[in-house]
Amino acid sequence: MAITSDRIQRAQSALLLVFILVGHTALCSVAWVPVYIDRLGVSFATWGVILGVGAVGSMLSLLVASRIILRFGSRGVLRVALYVGLAFLVSLAFTTNPVIWAGLNAGFTLSMSFVGMSANTHAVVLQKLVPRTIVPRLHAGWSMGAVLAAMTGAISTALISLDVFLIATAIITLVLFEILRPRLLGPQRRWPLRRQSCPYQAPFLSSARAIMGLSHRALLRHLSRNCHCRLGHGFRYETFSRQNWPCAQHLLVDS
Repeated sequence: MAITSDRIQRAQSALLLVFILVGHTALCSVAWVPVYIDRLGVSFATWGVILGVGAVGSMLSLLVASRIILRFGSRGVLRVALYVGLAFLVSLAFTTNPVIWAGLNAGFTLSMSFVGMSANTHAVVLQKLVPRTIVPRLHAGWSMGAVLAAMTGAISTALISLDVFLIATAIITLVLFEILRPRLLGPQRRWPLRRQSCPYQAPFLSSARAIMGLSHRALLRHLSRNCHCRLGHGFRYETFSRQNWPCAQHLLVDS
């Protein structure tokens, strides 16, 4: 079924709000850093090491995120990664062991990296359906979420405890995301498969490769294989990029 302009507009608005939620979730506890340091009883030097361990989670996601997103779809990966990330976020308030805290924080950064890459992959697909540029606007939404995180964090430090703040943040984020999720592009509205060339195939594949770290050959091979297995349309790898731009879109947003 073809996507209507109204459907695309609602998907844009929903994805913008998702980027705001992601930005807020990623940085909501920055204002609580003094509380974390006090609870863990560590020096600033040790705190820096702990944050360095957390960065390892972000780097690990680069090794597997592309294959997982291509296999399960950006919307599905976004949902699962956000749930897992919020679970890690809440758990940070309930440990005083620096080693355990560092591991939990690494899990949080790993999950949020998956969330970010899934949201950006979804944005690339949506970008190809509209005539104007929308990706910078979506990234501005993430910045808005970061500013909002600084505001809510600063206010909450004077009113409530860290435990309550993180639990409330997780619940509100999950509720809002589940409201927005049906508006995102998904498998219930599939693009028609057409055996014809598409002028958008080249910029789409370039953007997807840049975000997910895949070579042109690896991306086309994976999409052609999944197109055959999941959609029942077998196309040769050599001709996939000319024939199946709609199929590539479907695989990347399927959930």
